Amino acid sequence: MNPNPYDSPTARNVEDVVDRAARDTLATTIRQFLDEQTSAFTLDEALDEFRNSSDPTVRFVTQAVWYHYDDCDDHMVALSKPEWDYFQRLLLLLESDRQITVTSIRRWSWT
Repeated sequence: MNPNPYDSPTARNVEDVVDRAARDTLATTIRQFLDEQTSAFTLDEALDEFRNSSDPTVRFVTQAVWYHYDDCDDHMVALSKPEWDYFQRLLLLLESDRQITVTSIRRWSWT
């Protein structure tokens, strides 16, 4: 039986997907950027393979990292201390078998 694509994710019996290989490869890719072994352009190209991962945590981390480098100007890592700490927490998440829950809320304004 095919699940209804219009059901909310909580209405379906969806098993948590942990793609260990993708998580390990993504963590290595991020570490190479943090260790200044790769530049922003190289990182951006490497992240492409993770954007459609079956693991929602891999997709989340890929999207989160995108906000912290410039994909129009090639550069080495340039993070503030809070950003560096955030990357370390993202790496910790990738090394675990845990999932991240993302809740999005849309608000409309009539004014």
